[in-house]
Amino acid sequence: MTSELGHLLPELRHEATLSNEERIRRIKLDRWISYPKAEAILARMSGLLAYPPHDRMPALLIYGGAGMGKTKILRKFIRDYPAAFDDSAGITHMRVIHMQMPPEPDEKGFYEGLLDALVAPTSHYHNVAQLRRIARDLLQFVKARTLIIDELHSMLAGTQRQQQILLNTL
Repeated sequence: MTSELGHLLPELRHEATLSNEERIRRIKLDRWISYPKAEAILARMSGLLAYPPHDRMPALLIYGGAGMGKTKILRKFIRDYPAAFDDSAGITHMRVIHMQMPPEPDEKGFYEGLLDALVAPTSHYHNVAQLRRIARDLLQFVKARTLIIDELHSMLAGTQRQQQILLNTL
């Protein structure tokens, strides 16, 4: 059997012996294919993650047309910095928080999305001030260092006032 698979890399030979269904499933999995611009963005994001705390932290905006790979880059970064459970403290540390901008730009929806990303239970009865306090406390509690907001352009769907409120929130 090994001689039949001699043309394959040794670390991939066992995959050729899997069932058709399993090989098809593996083919359909997401794959990271590196390219120079993506690696530069990932390096910049890693640098920002390690940036020492300041009053006004630097930010990064990644923009491009649809289907250009922006979300793939974000997902790769998130995989590189997963949440980790601290056994001694009994706390899950989440250095990188990833959320989607709500489709309708309002402050309450933003905080609900953020708390959802933090895997925190919320109540629809909380007001914006309560949600803000809970979100800030939890971000400190999990030792968050980076907040990634995907689909930020959704903010443009709101009025100028809503946009200004969300910009102030950020």
